[in-house]
Amino acid sequence: RLLKSLLVKCPLHAAVACDWRGDYGDLESHLLSSTAHSRSSNDAATKSRRRDDKNGGSMGSPAASAEEEAATTTQRILALAASLKIEANGKFESKRFQEAQSLYTKAIQVLLQQQQQQQ
Repeated sequence: RLLKSLLVKCPLHAAVACDWRGDYGDLESHLLSSTAHSRSSNDAATKSRRRDDKNGGSMGSPAASAEEEAATTTQRILALAASLKIEANGKFESKRFQEAQSLYTKAIQVLLQQQQQQQ
């Protein structure tokens, strides 16, 4: 019980700029949430656009800017999927197979959503 009340931050915070903090007992539900990290990557892209707007716009044409933003978003999604896989590998090594399966599934779903958005 004491361990579940331990305050932690998202283990994916470095890879996808996730600011989530909460109890250890809530970490699994955060990692498996369908919206938790998609929002983080969208927020980061929005912050980047705001920074460009504040600095007088990004360099180059609007088409180049859109391509750069799409590439950045793709990189963030790939980083998220890789981070989820790393977390799942850790669960698997700890013989927590159900949690590992859920994390692997989420990583695959993230990649499939990205692929569908690109089509």
